Amino acid sequence: MFGIAHFLNDLQVIAQINGTLNIIGNFLEKVPGMDSLASFAKTFVDIALGNVDECCMAYTFYYEDQSAFKSAADGVVIYFQNWKTILKDALKTAVIVSGIAWFCFMFVIIGILSAMGMPGIMGLAAALLLAMMIIIVVKSAVMDSYTMICMVCSYLRVAPTTEITFDLYNKLCKLSSKFKSLLQKAGEAI
Repeated sequence: MFGIAHFLNDLQVIAQINGTLNIIGNFLEKVPGMDSLASFAKTFVDIALGNVDECCMAYTFYYEDQSAFKSAADGVVIYFQNWKTILKDALKTAVIVSGIAWFCFMFVIIGILSAMGMPGIMGLAAALLLAMMIIIVVKSAVMDSYTMICMVCSYLRVAPTTEITFDLYNKLCKLSSKFKSLLQKAGEAI
């Protein structure tokens, strides 16, 4: 089972899409005023593509009657076949996550500033440092889990009823040697 997670985690298709979007995001960050839009776009892409392996693992557990490699390959194909639903739900989740993160950041800054009572730049620097540490903990403990659950639930709402209607297997095999290897392990003819 862990070998499948390795395959899914290292899919070249996802890495290539993510790399291209990161290049675009890095370019946009250099344009004045576009850094927050680029940051939101990176959050959106991370949510949309960062949970493919968890979604496919959930699909594998959902269909335990077939081989894990076959379920994982089917899961990847179903994920990309339902891209509209996945992206729509990723956008909703990104908006919620960004809003909560911004609210938490402001709340923590105000709380720390009022609690510290330190005037001047040292008080502000200490407040910012503590706020960033708290936000990192909240992100790791709550927000990452929340986004994963949202995306897995979104995927599992459409996956069981999805019939693979066109041949994404060959397209993904051409784009990713890791997917081709996964499909070969599943015993599928390519």
